[in-house]
Amino acid sequence: MSRRFAFDRMELAGSLGDLGTLLPIAIALVLVNGISPLGLFFSIGVYYIIAGMVFGFTGAIDFIRRATPKSVIRKILLISGGITFIMGISAYQILQNAAEPSFTVQALGPVLIGLIIGIATALLALLLLDNRKFPAEPGKENLEVI
Repeated sequence: MSRRFAFDRMELAGSLGDLGTLLPIAIALVLVNGISPLGLFFSIGVYYIIAGMVFGFTGAIDFIRRATPKSVIRKILLISGGITFIMGISAYQILQNAAEPSFTVQALGPVLIGLIIGIATALLALLLLDNRKFPAEPGKENLEVI
């Protein structure tokens, strides 16, 4: 059985949590594809209400919450956001018409500079996984045995 609903600061934060993902995509859909903002946001709102009711009434959200650690969810969100930037398809990159709007160099030959940076940083993170001085995972810097 799920806990009783209480609107507190965590509920407010959760309700605003998708804005970082939703707004850039919605803005791109409206500006680039000419989709009606009213229809888009109405559809999104209806979807959120239906999804919330399904997860609330079935109790599926409690099962998902117990089965999935928060660290996994956060890493999936970061990875998916990073992949859109690496591929050069984020809303910001599309609006600026550049793979890396901050860089002068956009590509090395046919390969986007974001792809090169992404692969290089992924390899660096893999190399630093077991490093105690420069750990790849946050929070592992204090694991040394005293």
